[in-house]
Amino acid sequence: MYDLSDAYSITFENGGQTQVIKTKSQGEIRVPLADLKQIYFNDTLVTLTDQIKNLEGCEIMKTILFEENSVLAPYMFAPYLNASNITRVFIPTDKAFEAIPVVNPKTPNLPCVLSVTLDKAASFPFRAQLKRYDPETGEVGGFLGITPSSAELGAFLKRLVMNQFAFGNRKELKTVTGSMIEESEEGYKGTYELEATRKGNKYQTNVNAVQVLNGSDNRKCIITDAVLSETLCSTHEALQELSPKFLQLLEDIPLDLMDQLGFFDPDYEYWERTPYFSFFETLSSGKKKFRWNSTAVNYTIFAPTDEALEAAFRSGILLSWDEIRAMADNLIDSADWEIKGKYEVLEKVTELFFFINQHILFGNVMTDIPENTESKITTCLLTGNHTSQTVSVRRDKGNVFSVSTAKTIPSSIRYVKEVGESNYQLFFSDQMQSGVVMQIDKAITNE
Repeated sequence: MYDLSDAYSITFENGGQTQVIKTKSQGEIRVPLADLKQIYFNDTLVTLTDQIKNLEGCEIMKTILFEENSVLAPYMFAPYLNASNITRVFIPTDKAFEAIPVVNPKTPNLPCVLSVTLDKAASFPFRAQLKRYDPETGEVGGFLGITPSSAELGAFLKRLVMNQFAFGNRKELKTVTGSMIEESEEGYKGTYELEATRKGNKYQTNVNAVQVLNGSDNRKCIITDAVLSETLCSTHEALQELSPKFLQLLEDIPLDLMDQLGFFDPDYEYWERTPYFSFFETLSSGKKKFRWNSTAVNYTIFAPTDEALEAAFRSGILLSWDEIRAMADNLIDSADWEIKGKYEVLEKVTELFFFINQHILFGNVMTDIPENTESKITTCLLTGNHTSQTVSVRRDKGNVFSVSTAKTIPSSIRYVKEVGESNYQLFFSDQMQSGVVMQIDKAITNE
């Protein structure tokens, strides 16, 4: 008996007498026609796979999903085609790949698209150019002089294709990369489309279904006239919108006071030490990049509203940076500064870092925590001299998360992608950091 539960490609040879099946775990398996009755495989996978392979006008997506090349391999995507919880597989047409909405870091306000074409004669059969785009007419314009390398384009396409696999039901669709999808009678909107609409882009259109193929177990393959793209909102931009006072708390760390308190290694010059107590790195472009310490693991930031943050400081237990600096100024010239005063200030600094860090967690809670489930999540250690913490996060229906006594505000959830120094990195880098910023109605204070 053949177990082909991780098969991702089926073809025939010898005039149809032999079935060639590619699997992730066993490589290629050749099965004589006489042995077909002994095969066990996931029928949903084969049904959808066969239907996708027979599509017309979708050669780019079919090549990515089923054909080996020097950068992308079908086994990357087979688990998602095979997964029973994947309820929607979106297949953009070749025309859709000619106008993928992206942002050029050099000209962020200039509408542009990445135009991807197929060249099957090459070892890496994809080519791409950055082009102008007229959102009012939908016309793709002239070449902007940026052509990604095979590695850069491969990284981009991998992330993009992952964003075409969705799980959940019509009211709550999410892609495996953590993006939200809004499904209606008018079509679909991914995070890019939702963000553009929210910002008032009157030309933003839905992603429309050209054709729908029904698989078993209520799974659907949806051929679309546009690509469901991810949002390109940065962490700094999301916090600026949802929680400006919390952002200020992250940016206003008094580095000179940290130096006086002995947080920095004296063997380093001051300019070398300051980044170790900064949540954001200012890039040459002027943009601010969140200093998350992992490109392999996503992050979640629970950002208290301004009112929630003010309430936390009114308690008197927690001091703001201004209050800590004033405290240090009053004590630094006292006779017992080195014996007592310095450590009183250090205690307040540590408490504030503890407070900040327990709002920043490892992992994307939108994809890591199932509905009606509570999980212990590790907090970040970006700053401060303390051990790792954990907080309890519960997820209920409607994307409502509870952390301590705080609850998220469902309409205030932003998926974020981090920019980099490279001209390409905003939309090409495989090492792009990503996460989710959620507004909460109370600060996390009693974990």
